[in-house]
Amino acid sequence: MNSSTTTPAGSAVSSAPNLQQQFPSQQQQTPLNVNMEVTDEYMVQEIYPDGTEIYKQPLTMSEDFTRIIQRIDFDKLSTALNDHLDNPQTQSKNLFENDDFEIPEVITNVSSFVNPAQRQPVQFAPNSNASNFESIRSKIMNALTNISVMHDVIKIGKEQDFLVIDRVAKDVTAKQEEKPITVLVAKKKALLQASAIISTAYERLQSEQSQASRNRMDFHSELLAMRQSWRLRKRGSNILGDLSYRSAGSSSQQPGTIEVVRNDNQTPTNPSSLKIIIPKSLEGGNFFAVRTNKDSNFQFSNLFEPLKLHQSNATPSLVEPAWQHKLENIQNMLFNNELFSRLARESVQLKLPIPTIAAGNQIIATLFPGLQLSINFVIQHHPLPTNESVSDPNAVLEHTLHQLLHEIHYRNLHHPLPHPTSATLAINSARYFAGPRAYDKKTLTQLSHNETILEQVIAQGQHSMLRLRTMCLIDSLAIEVQDPLIVPFWNYLNSQTKTSVRIDLYSYGYEGLTGCRTSVMLHIGTRTVKAILRDGRVLNLSFESQELRHLLLNLISQHQIAGVQALAKAMGWKVISMTPLVGVGRQEPISGTASAIVLLSPNGSRILSVKSGPHSGIKVRLSTAPQEFYPNSLVTDQQWEQLNGPFKMVDWQRMAGKTFINKMEFLMACLVAKQ
Repeated sequence: MNSSTTTPAGSAVSSAPNLQQQFPSQQQQTPLNVNMEVTDEYMVQEIYPDGTEIYKQPLTMSEDFTRIIQRIDFDKLSTALNDHLDNPQTQSKNLFENDDFEIPEVITNVSSFVNPAQRQPVQFAPNSNASNFESIRSKIMNALTNISVMHDVIKIGKEQDFLVIDRVAKDVTAKQEEKPITVLVAKKKALLQASAIISTAYERLQSEQSQASRNRMDFHSELLAMRQSWRLRKRGSNILGDLSYRSAGSSSQQPGTIEVVRNDNQTPTNPSSLKIIIPKSLEGGNFFAVRTNKDSNFQFSNLFEPLKLHQSNATPSLVEPAWQHKLENIQNMLFNNELFSRLARESVQLKLPIPTIAAGNQIIATLFPGLQLSINFVIQHHPLPTNESVSDPNAVLEHTLHQLLHEIHYRNLHHPLPHPTSATLAINSARYFAGPRAYDKKTLTQLSHNETILEQVIAQGQHSMLRLRTMCLIDSLAIEVQDPLIVPFWNYLNSQTKTSVRIDLYSYGYEGLTGCRTSVMLHIGTRTVKAILRDGRVLNLSFESQELRHLLLNLISQHQIAGVQALAKAMGWKVISMTPLVGVGRQEPISGTASAIVLLSPNGSRILSVKSGPHSGIKVRLSTAPQEFYPNSLVTDQQWEQLNGPFKMVDWQRMAGKTFINKMEFLMACLVAKQ
């Protein structure tokens, strides 16, 4: 490309090969000089305060056509057309010859990449019928020319072998052609936008300052927030609220009505615009304190006295609590009042071997002989400081009281499916078969009986105390008896009134021997402990800890004998006899009997007798052969000297070894080696 084909505007030359192929008549002519110009710069629409310019996008063909159509006054055209048709004198004339009517002239500025003034027109054959399609042909030629030029420009710009595209210098004359009114409107819009930003920031700062400075809250907005969480209704000119649990199926008759009024004395310490008026009976607070007492620490003289709390010198806060905390406190008071009244009724109706005592705000029930459960209902007329607490409360049983009443409220509204269609929901489904199956009075009484809250709390209290006793017994016995090892495995997945624990007895260092591990499973209930032994026997024990202690000591003595039997099989000794329950000899002072085993050495010259008792402990005796033989008139043969002699006690404390099984191993090995 030479310099003569480059225009001052920095254009590129294209020979338009595609165009010459479409029109073969032009192949003999010289190549066309096509000037490529950049598109006109967009008109500036807005200028932001930071200098960003927003350009006005050019109109599309549909938008440009719409703008042209909008300039035509169709009302004036229709009026002139009607007058022309109504007047017979003007019907012979042309409608557009009227001087009063003119069609607006639309001048369009079509910008293109091709300058038509510098392009030679395409010549067609004289006999062609192109004059009828002049406009269509011109548009198609312009489109083909533009596509050809753009193809050449993209190819040259991509390869960059013959041409380097540089930025076109801005036309200086464009500023002169720009109208002053356009500049004025653009500056005005920019100033308006800057002023809007400043005014918005000022209003925001002013609103934040006023929000921080004012201390009065809106009454209606705060009342709306209260209605979203609490049940309110309007009676006349008063706004009343109901905090009772009647909607949850509660049968309590205690009113929980409050009144909400406007607070005219708002202070910085109390900025709320609402004021709650509550009855005198709902002022202060209340809570439950559940404790277990022994007979030695329990005094019936304090039965009618209120529960003593640890008083502190801390002054109550002068800041009035918010209405949300007030309403929650009042509703908790109503819940506690209903719970205590229900417990008081149940304590009177409940028939136990040792009757319960309900006096004042205290209910006393007997868990075990010498152990009582005390439920205290503490009423405080002023909020307690945070460091005040009841001495030694049982938080689990306190939570259980609230949970049981919640379950009753839930069952009153959510009956299990399927619901009966021809009977009330309160009747038990099993009672429908009372007539066909001829149930007696006792069976009907059992079907209609439901555990009360007090019965469930007493059962859980008995279970917790029995479980605690069992834990203490196992721990103390594991410290007292170190051979064998006592390892309990507690199951953490249990119910409220049942817990299981597996107790394993190990002989340290001999866990691999079969028989050196004894297991027992304990199921702890409310008043009994069920023990399942390894051989399948089931023993039902009472709540007395001494019975479980005797059972474990008995298992320990049997475990030692079973360990000796397993060791004898491993070392080649013969088991002559094994008795888990020895019926002869001195009786053990505690329940249970001793266990014994008799072993014979491999060559028959040594006999070991081992006896293990729960209380007497372990005793080992040894008999040896041959013995000294003295012939007499009855026994004259020398062969009888091979009989074993009398059993002699082994000094067990002087034996080497850490555990009983370890000492027995050393003893049996030494007796075999001496032979």
